[in-house]
Amino acid sequence: MIRELFIPKRRILAEPSVIQKYYELYNGKKDLYISVYDYFGSKKEDIRPENAIIDKIFLDFDYDDEFKFFNDVKTVAKFLYEIGAKFKIRFSGRGFHLFVYLAEQDLKNPSKAIRRWVKDLHQKTNTQSDPAVVGDLRRVCRMLGTMNMKTHLYCIPLDYAHLMNFTYEAICEMAQEYEPTYQNDDKLCSVEEWIIGETLVD
Repeated sequence: MIRELFIPKRRILAEPSVIQKYYELYNGKKDLYISVYDYFGSKKEDIRPENAIIDKIFLDFDYDDEFKFFNDVKTVAKFLYEIGAKFKIRFSGRGFHLFVYLAEQDLKNPSKAIRRWVKDLHQKTNTQSDPAVVGDLRRVCRMLGTMNMKTHLYCIPLDYAHLMNFTYEAICEMAQEYEPTYQNDDKLCSVEEWIIGETLVD
């Protein structure tokens, strides 16, 4: 399995050691992004939609001056929490990312299936998120623990209680610095995040 690292204007094959190297080299100097999905294969040409491992749905709530995005992400998170869906939350340094985990299934058209599920979710909750990312199997998102160069705030993991009880300003304060906690104290291992719920979405 492989992933893709994106520095504006450059896409790089991302093995764990490469991710750590670029994180240490460019964090705080450039915006760093990583592919939402893993891909079957080992070469750059293997990174294509049909090789994506569809294990999650990615939702992006972009900042807006009326703060609708903040209400929307809280409403969607509450809905997911109440149905027991397995998901995680990140503050991107400005907006919010939700990752909803999926049950293993054979999807004939995963992009279409994701778009229909998200459309139904937003209809049920009277919310919206960035439609451009929905069902995009080559999508990248801001790398956890890296600085958003527009705001100089970090992309950080959030617990459900943080999102529901903290003000936006308090979350921004949390994101002024970031000290990651690594699983097994291994920097090449994944960073610990709060996983909410247990039910994989069908």
